[in-house]
Amino acid sequence: KGSEVCGFFGMSPDEAKENFADLLSPRETNVEFDNRYFTIMTTPIYDKSGNRIGFVMEWVEKTAEVQAMREAEERKQHEQKIESQVADVIQAAAAGNFKERLNIQDDRQSIVKSSNGINQICETVDEFFQDLNSTVEAFAQGDLTRSLDGVYMGQFEEVKDSLNSSFA
Repeated sequence: KGSEVCGFFGMSPDEAKENFADLLSPRETNVEFDNRYFTIMTTPIYDKSGNRIGFVMEWVEKTAEVQAMREAEERKQHEQKIESQVADVIQAAAAGNFKERLNIQDDRQSIVKSSNGINQICETVDEFFQDLNSTVEAFAQGDLTRSLDGVYMGQFEEVKDSLNSSFA
């Protein structure tokens, strides 16, 4: 029923004839209908004399492929957002700003653990420098009784011990 197919495309049979009048070789069209995606291959049909006598339409559903492409694009955008956030926090830390934090929502545990680890590094360094800065400011104002009081590990603890013992 050609008129029903034409109606599906929003055209009358006369409009369809006009639309396909110049169809000399196969034409591929992508359509969306009711949240489903199709590729329609319209191919002219010729008689033995080479006269075009009509056309045939092959419908191939592409919903799964379209959805997969959209999901892949969403994943790509999500990855770019993560990369951008990480780059921003690293750039801030390299410039001496340890107050920036990552806020990454992700289903992958490894990404979440890495994000939390970077945040923990920034927090530890920020806390140490805040404590160090307030102690040095007190020293600069003549208060030599001030000491670093935070609980630190590794080199932070070594710096704390060295600074505290130098004014004890």
